[in-house]
Amino acid sequence: RDLHSFPTRRSSDLVVACEEAGLRKLADRSLSVCEFKRFLRRKGYEEAEIEQTVTSFISRGYLDDESFSKEYIEYSLSRNRGMRRIFAELREKGVGGDLLSRLYRETREEYGAAEDELQRARTEAERLLRNAGIPDGEDVPDKIKARIARRLERYGHTASVICDILDEIR
Repeated sequence: RDLHSFPTRRSSDLVVACEEAGLRKLADRSLSVCEFKRFLRRKGYEEAEIEQTVTSFISRGYLDDESFSKEYIEYSLSRNRGMRRIFAELREKGVGGDLLSRLYRETREEYGAAEDELQRARTEAERLLRNAGIPDGEDVPDKIKARIARRLERYGHTASVICDILDEIR
């Protein structure tokens, strides 16, 4: 048999396969457009198929960086993460430019007051103290203070917020 007698996949079949892989991934969790493209590239799809799928998914509302980012911000704030970490992670996920700048301003206006950031850090520190079995009003060992400081830093809280929390628990 010559090579031409074997069936070949048409371009439309490849786009359908690309869309199906994308839908399976989006059923697991939301993705930014950039993350979605990375996923499809890792799966071995060609740029033309990826672009066609992304365009189709954006027009259908399956991919939306603004909605994805807002959901991610809400989730991260509920996990007591700091603004610095949240927006650094969104940049890593490929959200950028004007959208990220606008969302940062909006989030700062809605959630980012210094008191809110301090309260999120305080909530996380209190959780760590409870887990360490340290009752309210007791002296906190330096080892636990260091653990709290590392956690708050990893969660993206600023140095001034971390210092304020450490001052509160002395």
